[in-house]
Amino acid sequence: MSKLLKPKPLAIIVGILALLVISILFVRVPLPTILLPAEAIPGLAIGSFKITNTFIATILADIIVLALGFLAVRKMQDVPESKLQNIFEWVVEIFDGMLTDIGGKEKARSWLAVFLTILLFLLFANWLELVPGVDSIGYIEPLELAYAEKGVTVGY
Repeated sequence: MSKLLKPKPLAIIVGILALLVISILFVRVPLPTILLPAEAIPGLAIGSFKITNTFIATILADIIVLALGFLAVRKMQDVPESKLQNIFEWVVEIFDGMLTDIGGKEKARSWLAVFLTILLFLLFANWLELVPGVDSIGYIEPLELAYAEKGVTVGY
């Protein structure tokens, strides 16, 4: 008999599932609305298209991915001497093997470039968020203006 089918573990599992169902049906927790829109940078626009801080961070992530890819393959050799080429080959082989296991060799070769491009872009875009000042480009509103907009006086 399985350990999970014994009376005590089974009672614990049923109890946890019952509490889960009760909490979903009867206990409603309001979810907070998290809203952080991209800020348009004053003075930067292409026609009516306003350049935002997120757009600049996206372009920066694209440039980094393209530069690293170019640097990794510019002096490509059969036996890599460059650590960057070695790292890129390692990443490509890992995902090539994974995609081959999932979909076969033909589909893996056709999807590998698309998959790795999206993955590397998202990876570097998210890593750039950790660098202070990268996505916080923009106009910093003085505290007095923010309070005046809400109708609050500033007391020092």
